[in-house]
Amino acid sequence: MDIATICAAGLAIAAVVGLLQDSTPFGDDALHYIGETRALTANFPFLAWDPHAFAGYVPTIGLSWLTYLPPSLLLRMGLDALSSFHLAFVCEFLLYGVSVYYFARSAGSDKIVSFSIPILAWSTNAYWNLTVWGGAYDRAFTIPMMFFSFGTTYRYVSQLNSGIRVVRYYWLSLLSWTLLFLGDVFVASAAACLGIIFLLLSGGRHDLASGLKRTGVIFLPLAGLAVWQVVPVVLQAILFAPFRNQYTVPNDLSLLFLPGNVWVSTLNLVYVPGVLGIGALCLLTRVRMSLTQGAFLVALSVMGAYWFVMGWVPSLWQYLPRLMATYNSVENLGWIFLMALPIMLGMLRNQLGTVDRFVFHIRSNSKLSVSGRRLTVLLGAFTMLFIVGNAIILIPTIKTVNWGPLSDQLNAALDSSLGAPSNDYRISLQNRVLTRSFFFYQPDRFDTGGRAALLDPDPFFNSWYMTDVFYKNDLGSIDTVYIDDRPVANVSSLIESPSNFGGEKFWLDWYGVNAAVFYDYSFDQTLGNYSARPSLFSVVERPTTYAAPEIIVKPASPSAILVATNATIIGFYSAARNSQDEYRSLISLLSEMGLGSRFVIPLYLQSIADVFASPIQLLVTDSFTYSEKGPEMQTLFQTADIVVLSSMDVQPGLSTTAQPMGNRLLVDMPVSLSQLVNGREEGAYYFARSALILPITSINTTTSAYYPPETMILSPNTWSASYRTSNAEGSLQTQQNSVTLNVTSSDTTRNAQFNIQSYLPSRVPLSNDLLVSFSVQTTANITLGVSFSSTLVCCQNYVAIDQQISSGRSVDFQIPFSRFYKWYNSSAMFGVARDLTFSVDLPSGNPNVVVQIANVSVASPAYTISTLAEPLSLSSDGVLEHDTTAIGVGLLNRSNSSTTILNLSGDEPRNISTLASFSGGEASEQYDEVLTIGGNGLTAPSVALFLQESPYSTVHEEWTNNENMVAQSIPQGFRGLLWKETYSPLWKIGSESNLTRSQLNYYYAGPGMIYVPMANYATGINASISSTGFQSLALASAPVFTIAALAVLRNRLPVFGSRKQEPAAEVEKH
Repeated sequence: MDIATICAAGLAIAAVVGLLQDSTPFGDDALHYIGETRALTANFPFLAWDPHAFAGYVPTIGLSWLTYLPPSLLLRMGLDALSSFHLAFVCEFLLYGVSVYYFARSAGSDKIVSFSIPILAWSTNAYWNLTVWGGAYDRAFTIPMMFFSFGTTYRYVSQLNSGIRVVRYYWLSLLSWTLLFLGDVFVASAAACLGIIFLLLSGGRHDLASGLKRTGVIFLPLAGLAVWQVVPVVLQAILFAPFRNQYTVPNDLSLLFLPGNVWVSTLNLVYVPGVLGIGALCLLTRVRMSLTQGAFLVALSVMGAYWFVMGWVPSLWQYLPRLMATYNSVENLGWIFLMALPIMLGMLRNQLGTVDRFVFHIRSNSKLSVSGRRLTVLLGAFTMLFIVGNAIILIPTIKTVNWGPLSDQLNAALDSSLGAPSNDYRISLQNRVLTRSFFFYQPDRFDTGGRAALLDPDPFFNSWYMTDVFYKNDLGSIDTVYIDDRPVANVSSLIESPSNFGGEKFWLDWYGVNAAVFYDYSFDQTLGNYSARPSLFSVVERPTTYAAPEIIVKPASPSAILVATNATIIGFYSAARNSQDEYRSLISLLSEMGLGSRFVIPLYLQSIADVFASPIQLLVTDSFTYSEKGPEMQTLFQTADIVVLSSMDVQPGLSTTAQPMGNRLLVDMPVSLSQLVNGREEGAYYFARSALILPITSINTTTSAYYPPETMILSPNTWSASYRTSNAEGSLQTQQNSVTLNVTSSDTTRNAQFNIQSYLPSRVPLSNDLLVSFSVQTTANITLGVSFSSTLVCCQNYVAIDQQISSGRSVDFQIPFSRFYKWYNSSAMFGVARDLTFSVDLPSGNPNVVVQIANVSVASPAYTISTLAEPLSLSSDGVLEHDTTAIGVGLLNRSNSSTTILNLSGDEPRNISTLASFSGGEASEQYDEVLTIGGNGLTAPSVALFLQESPYSTVHEEWTNNENMVAQSIPQGFRGLLWKETYSPLWKIGSESNLTRSQLNYYYAGPGMIYVPMANYATGINASISSTGFQSLALASAPVFTIAALAVLRNRLPVFGSRKQEPAAEVEKH
């Protein structure tokens, strides 16, 4: 009857909120959980790997079985995925209330109070933020088991302290804790901390030995039963710190008192006032505590203080380990208060029940006499009224969040742009809205986030936000969008210069991506930089009915997930402690130059035996390793060159030497990898050229023309009318240093525009150091446009800036070209201008304006135009070598119909720029001139092109299930296969030819890369992941041995923690 009443109240609340009658996936992450449920159900029992997400991962590591098992069973029974998850969540919602009620009754509260506590739990925004707002359903499905665990453990300890038979509650407690640890890892960890403190103190401060025994009989069997779940998570947590460690912004104290808006985890007016009020009553009545009550309150106080410090006191954060993000402290304090209230009310109930009568003096001659039992009933009734009144106010304000319509639009646009799903390429989803819905909408596509973090199995569902290599200049601006998407990891060594999109080519190749999809965070320079490089990328914009469009970026030459290749194989081997950091530095150098897998495949070799066994053509090592292993490496010169870099930073200026060793070379580079990485493009190009990792050809310049810096004063007589709208009439009057425009509008219902133009005495380069100066005065508020025009007669284009001018006094302007951002046609940028235009835009409602523009001047920096010996395409891979003192470089064709420009930072002078750094131009354009802005014109620029002599071919892959990949019809003539999948020693890769089958060796070729050499031609290969290693067998057998031990000790374990003192100590006053 009690459970039925609570469920009825819960159903009523669910109906008011709207989740009972509507199976819509509410909350941010609901679609992810539904899609994951469907994927797990469809792929069962092949759950050791999932190739569809983040370059592969183990889906069962850190999996909340409490979340996925119920809807999976319903799905197996025939319900659809949406209905299965909805029904499971409604049952969890009701179970949450029942579990809170169970704990309250276990803690000694009467029925009135125990009935009210679930209503308080359901009327807390912190809970709704986990479900129909934020959608952290793994926690929501786990929390009921946390309350059951504490309820059963509380009863177990109480009966132990009272000398009562405890067998039933011991086994219920162990079962509850085991199920809890099969849920969300963070909820289980937080609960374990509280439970351990409680059990340790449960025997009293004079009998810690009993508390230690109780802790052991609960948590040691628990460790054995759940070891297969816990150990992989712990290992991953050691290797990869949870992302919650990263986001630490102090909370506002109001979160503990006032209910907040959607996506804000808050408590309400009941929690803190209720706990403080009941606590004050306990002190005033000098309430007595049992050992169990005292131990639990101390444990709650310790963990409550921890969560408060980790949420609100940043000065102490460095001294304590962090379990969750700061905003999670609110919900954890909520669970603590939900347990503290019934315990304290139970203590008051026991205390007041022993008092026959209370006498209250109302006036001098008036008295009110109330029995202790009745006062207890009144206190419970007041508590219930307080909680119910709070719920009546708050619950109708709870509104569900539905991302379904937006997700429908985004995925429909994605499908229409990319066509049918392909096993051969991944897509990179650049936003939580996209990654959340991926499993649900795109079960047959392969996704990656493009993170710079290692592409290894990560149980914490790190989305793309671990610093993404596909973002550029606006990485820092993401922190204004969403706290969990702040790219805080320091991976600067893997992120190229802001303008260098050779890195983007490299990473798109590395991840096997044929499209990167941006939504919402697709602003500022990142997408502008992609769209400004049509030779490398195509950009498609798909409108939505929401605030931002969906942007799809496609590389011009995508590289597949599985490739047959003859690319140069570089091996890296180091015996130094920082060998992995050095290897990542090597990858960084390759990414700077855009040298993807079409050019070079870098193998990480862990031993000298791997060096000799691998099919490398060049070995990169450091001076420390070569001094130790040099004699052993001499035989390697029969098949490979060796490049030795310095183990330590050295003074610059030393030259690289190449010493013949038979038919091979020993290249000594007196510079460290860290120095090369810090050198950015110069360091990377120096390594590529000196290490001879690929053939390089040069294009030199034949003639150069130098133009010195110049400041041009534009005479008023050079201005003439150039354009006007149909409703605008204007006239010009010139004076000694100014020109006056008199503009009249014949139709004031719309804007009127009148332009004047001046032909510049000399051409000017469009660089950041170009400066336009003038003063303007107007009789009405106008928009004044300032623009430079191209010199091409056939296809006029311009770049402009708009300035708002108010009527009144004269205003002086000095506008650098860096502020000119408004291109008429950004795909046909020009690099040299000959015309300056002023545009007067008269707003509607104004019949006339007089504008005076005076003292117009244009200051142009020095520049040089050099002619290349042969035309160049920006789709080529290579670098431009130029004057170190240049402030900008560009590529032109002689007609100036298409130009690419790169403005260089004066803070970091350099003489190397990748061709992928240049923005602008047309996709098929050929360039035959180099524009160098600044410098003295004495240093002739040149182009170095990276030659791709080795062919490669896409190989189609098929996954027969999530643990087995098959590739057939491998073309002939290739030495190996590059598989862009997460490396694991558990892979078994076999070859299939017409006659034989054999196992193949494979090598770690970087994060998310496997290289498979094929000495003999094979028509196909198969790759399967094996989960039956020693570790897997040990983890699987541990629960079996634990259950056997529990069966043998079934009579001794429940009473193992009995106290040595008399049971009467349970009611001792503390």
